[in-house]
Amino acid sequence: MLKAVKENETGTIQFDRFFSADQTECVVLETYKDSSAVFAHLANVGVMLGKLLALSEMNLEVFGNPSEELRAASVAIARKSIRFTLGFNHLLFYTKIFPDA
Repeated sequence: MLKAVKENETGTIQFDRFFSADQTECVVLETYKDSSAVFAHLANVGVMLGKLLALSEMNLEVFGNPSEELRAASVAIARKSIRFTLGFNHLLFYTKIFPDA
């Protein structure tokens, strides 16, 4: 997924992954220039993200001022845990992914 992001997404400012020592949890920090860039990301990695969500759960924190459309999409993707914090120029996503319990 990292290669697809770096090669195809001009609106992605940051896309970093951090794994727990036992490799069972992953934190992803994503920064985008605006809501349109997030949708471009979803279009680019949608198939991979769908497979990942079928195998895991996700906690999502969104920092910034997402469009109403992006807020709705974020709620649908995260399903269980999502938090919005407003007030930044860019959109930062803090995502924790872990196996289904």
